[in-house]
This record gives sequence, structure tokens and C-alpha cells, in this order.
Amino acid sequence: MISIIVPMHNVEQYLGDCIHSVGCQTYQDYELLLVNDGSTDETETIAERFASHDRRIRVFRCQRSHASGARNYGLDHARGEYITFLDADDTLHPEAFKTLVEAALRYRATIVMAGHYENQLIAPHYDLPHPLRATPDQVMGPRKTLRAFINGELRTAVWAALYQRELFDTLRFSNRPCAEDAFLMPMLLTSSQRTVAIAPCVYFYRRRLGSITLTMTPSRTHGPAARIDLYRYCRASYPLGKLRAMAMAGIINSTWSLALQVVEQAAYTVSWRRRIYNTLPRTRLLLFCCHPLISLRARVLGSSLLLGLRPNAWVSHRLRSVYHLLGRGRRR
Repeated sequence: MISIIVPMHNVEQYLGDCIHSVGCQTYQDYELLLVNDGSTDETETIAERFASHDRRIRVFRCQRSHASGARNYGLDHARGEYITFLDADDTLHPEAFKTLVEAALRYRATIVMAGHYENQLIAPHYDLPHPLRATPDQVMGPRKTLRAFINGELRTAVWAALYQRELFDTLRFSNRPCAEDAFLMPMLLTSSQRTVAIAPCVYFYRRRLGSITLTMTPSRTHGPAARIDLYRYCRASYPLGKLRAMAMAGIINSTWSLALQVVEQAAYTVSWRRRIYNTLPRTRLLLFCCHPLISLRARVLGSSLLLGLRPNAWVSHRLRSVYHLLGRGRRR
């Protein structure tokens, strides 16, 4: 049986579609846990109405503790062999559960991750597919899975995936208003002995104005904070430098992305915005060059780009010569 955990907070406009997409699944062995996270609209009334017609639906109420607390509450009451997560403003493909369970049984996997569709705000009726960048149907161990996660080949969100219940015996979401998935996923992936990424997209992710992921609030800084936490986790668990270097690059990229969001909302004139856009990539490149775990050749190449040199054949040849010369002197 699958336990589907749905945190709800003021989603009366979307909750009906969400629950209906679960009821239309071809795989029917499930329980649906609807956790009301301090809603002030008709969200709980709608949930109770659906629960009165289907005994597989259970409605819970908890104090306002964001999606992380609501998910933890659902985990405490889940009874299924498998766990999956669904946001109350999103929907599922009718074959979602069947696809995930078949993959879990076929590969004896403890985690199955699939792709998702994403609606476009400028074209609401078009869903853009986002397959996972990780190689489809490839079984990965803990270290390889963590590397794929750091590289961005796996999603930081916990939805569109299936987890064995035992993984959550000791793991829970941290109480954060945003990016709580990114803090938990590294520990989930390294606790899983067999993780598989599959090709189909099974989840419809709704981008909507006013959601926390599209609102510029102080909680958005949790994105870079999650990357810093990931770096510390890699440093403590894996003493080799490669994973730590990849995690540090993730910190730089996440901070840069946050800076771009600040520019979008704070730069009022076109000229000022263009000036910042021209400065930020150089700042990111400078941070990469200063990183102690970046190779010498990468530093030389990055420095040449900062100086305005073009990586043509002559420059590449000279850089290779300098790299080998410095490397030979360092080995002596």
C-alpha cells in the first residue's frame, strides 16, 4: 500500500483537482493523508467532503508549521509500505502510482524518482516536461546517487518519487518555511541502498503567483543554506575532495541564482538591471577561481576569461603549456 501525504494550506481553489487526480489512479491500493496546516479558508471543509465518500482518505489537523511540519505529521500516521508526497496545488498522471511501484519491484529499489511536467505562467494550458537528467532506469548506490544530486541530475523536491517506509524511521523534515526538501534529500539518498531514476514524467507541478517558491521573502535564503548544509554533510561523510568541490560549486550557483531573483524584483530601471546582469557572471566566475578545490587549469582558464581573453586555439594552447609547466614544478 502507498501512503500519499498532502500538506494543505489555503488551497481551496486547487484541492479538488489534486484529490481527483489521486482517485483516477489505475493503481488503487493507497491511503490519502490530507494534513490541514492551519488553513483559514474552506480547505478543510473540501477535504472532509471527499473523505466522507472514500474511506481511504483521512483528514488531519495540525497547527501552522509549514509543509515540513505537515509532512512530518503525515509520516507519523502513515501505514503504507511505500511513501509518496503530493502538494495540494499539484496533480498526478493517471499512471503515476503504477509506474512508480512497477519500477520499485522491478529493480528492488528503495527510492524511485521520476520526471515531472511544469505549467507555464505565460501559457497556462501547456505543460513542459522535465525528465530527470540522471540516466533513466539506472540503479545507483548511495555515493553515486549523492553525486548525481549534487550535479543537479536529480530533483531536490521530494514529490514525483516513491520511498520505502523504512527510510523515514529515523529521518524527518527540518522545520523550515522553504526548501525543506533540499535539506532532507541528501540524507534520504545516502540512506537508500538502491535508487533508480526512471524516464516517464508522472507529476504535474503547478507554478502559481503567490506561492512561496515564486515569492521573494527572507525564507528564499534557505536555498543557499541548503547547499551549505549539503557541503558540510559531504565534508563529514566523504573525506575525498571531489564531492566537496561539487557541493561548493552548488553553493556558488545557488547564491548566484538568488542574486538574480533579487535583481528581478529590486532593479527598477533597465540600464541598472543590465549593469548588474553583466557583473554577476564575473562575480560567480571569480568565486569559482578562488575555490581551493578547483583545479589549477580551471583557475587559469577562469582567470583568462575574467581578463577578457577569448578561449580560442592559441589561448587554449598557451594555457595548456602554462598548466603543464606549473604542474611539473609543483610535482618537483
